[in-house]
Amino acid sequence: SLPTVPHSLHIEPLREVGIRRSQPQVLGAGYDPALVDKNDAQFTVRAVVREGLYPISNVVLQQNKSTFTMPMQLSEILPNGDKLYSVAYHYPKGSFDLGTLGNLFGDQAYQFMIAVTDEMQQTHRFPEFKVGNYPAQ
Repeated sequence: SLPTVPHSLHIEPLREVGIRRSQPQVLGAGYDPALVDKNDAQFTVRAVVREGLYPISNVVLQQNKSTFTMPMQLSEILPNGDKLYSVAYHYPKGSFDLGTLGNLFGDQAYQFMIAVTDEMQQTHRFPEFKVGNYPAQ
């Protein structure tokens, strides 16, 4: 179930073409805390998501080339209508290597991505890197 958001904070997103993309978009993602003690057993993954022309159906944390998927929960609606989604990522205590994990998100098999899907089954992934012929619109 979604958290109850006060009506004063609910701002309906703009749905006019040219102002907003037609499909949903993950604007950015990160993790909290940035400093993870080697004896910790979880951190939180957060993503800022913008609706397109249709409401968001789901947001998930996925590991590339794996069946691992965790649904993310709506945790806050920002004043501009963008939405903050979060999920606690749990792992065996002490299992993280020492050092910096600066590449949690990416296109490698061991890395993760955030995927958002709207009610029309349009999707967007973060990070997403595609090479092709994309003429200006």
